[in-house]
Amino acid sequence: MKDPCFAVAGAITARPRATRPRATCPRMSGESRVGVVEVHSAAALQASVSRAAEVPVAVVGFTQAGCRACAYAKRAYDRVARDADGAFFSVDVSAPALRDACRAMDVRAVPSWGIFAADGNGEVFEVHRVVGPRAVRELDEVVQEIVDNGFDPDMFEEA
Repeated sequence: MKDPCFAVAGAITARPRATRPRATCPRMSGESRVGVVEVHSAAALQASVSRAAEVPVAVVGFTQAGCRACAYAKRAYDRVARDADGAFFSVDVSAPALRDACRAMDVRAVPSWGIFAADGNGEVFEVHRVVGPRAVRELDEVVQEIVDNGFDPDMFEEA
């Protein structure tokens, strides 16, 4: 008897591949990414920004489904979220429930990240906006600066 993984009547058949169950991968099973919470409504987006009063820094990442640059940046954003002390959120700007909220937050490009922190009185500010897939290094630096030294409203004044 011939092995079915070799030539059969002049054609080559492929060996069956060993497959892993998809549920072992968090992204495939529908779970949120490690360290980053997915936001699905305008109310949840507002609550995400408000978290800056409770933690050293809150970061909201704005991406769009199908955007290759966004997919590239998400991996780096996940690393920042794992390594830094703060609250990290992700928003798909193309989601119908979030379009108006993103417009109100002046999201003009993806991927971008809004960095939010609270002053001594508990008032939350968007202290910085980072735009572009290669700007994740800048995001990491700004987040670490706020976490290490606290938020100073004069930190990001325009010169």
